[in-house]
Amino acid sequence: MQGIQFIGTQRSGSNLLRLMLNQLPTISAPHPPHILQTFIPYLDNYGDLSRPDVFDVLVEDILAWVTANPVEWTNWKVAPKEVLPLLRDQSIESLFEAIYKLKAQSDGASIWCCKSLANVRFVD
Repeated sequence: MQGIQFIGTQRSGSNLLRLMLNQLPTISAPHPPHILQTFIPYLDNYGDLSRPDVFDVLVEDILAWVTANPVEWTNWKVAPKEVLPLLRDQSIESLFEAIYKLKAQSDGASIWCCKSLANVRFVD
């Protein structure tokens, strides 16, 4: 599955482009819950993410955050056990990608798209 990450600025038409892309059956472009921007500043509070019990708490918190997104993700009901097999490693970046892949799968799309413009800060 391929991914698209928008890199841009606010007030540039990125949301209009996201909405247009989301109309294509092969692309899933939901309203962004800003996962990286919201959770990276707090990762130290979770502790050692290499510990499965600690990482599981992060997974549950991020899934709850996505579910509480002000713009609801349609077709979205995911349990932590569905996310874990898609992870490359126990990192927030891998978790972010897995969540978007699951959303694309639930939409019947082969491409996921995120327009969380702040993700440019986490490119490294």
